Amino acid sequence: MDIALTDRFLNYLRNPRDAVAEDRLAIELRAMPSNDAEALIWQGISVNEKVGLLFAKRVIRERRFFEKLLKEALQRADAGMMRFWLEASLPKLGTRRVEQLVREAQAAAPIGAQKALYWLPRIQTAKEKKSRK
Repeated sequence: MDIALTDRFLNYLRNPRDAVAEDRLAIELRAMPSNDAEALIWQGISVNEKVGLLFAKRVIRERRFFEKLLKEALQRADAGMMRFWLEASLPKLGTRRVEQLVREAQAAAPIGAQKALYWLPRIQTAKEKKSRK
């Protein structure tokens, strides 16, 4: 793993956002081996959840990563942040798979599942409005 890139990425997450720097970092992260990029994204999420999730959505392509991401969200995301975890996962997994994972997690994480079920229809409605334009 490139230590300089890791430092730049984590420092970026601690500062105000900059679209140009964000684009450059995303390009560099996409060029990394997928395991390294995934590890770095997890570190980023722990530093700044919202921006880390945006990078996950832009950089990672593997569905298994987003399944793991959603399962993590059901365990730890608060009610407000659940929206961002779902917005990162939904385009990569699809509505049916997200709903299936939430239903499977209801026994182990009932509160997380309730938060996800609260946000899911709102995110889907917003997505439909955007697609109509």
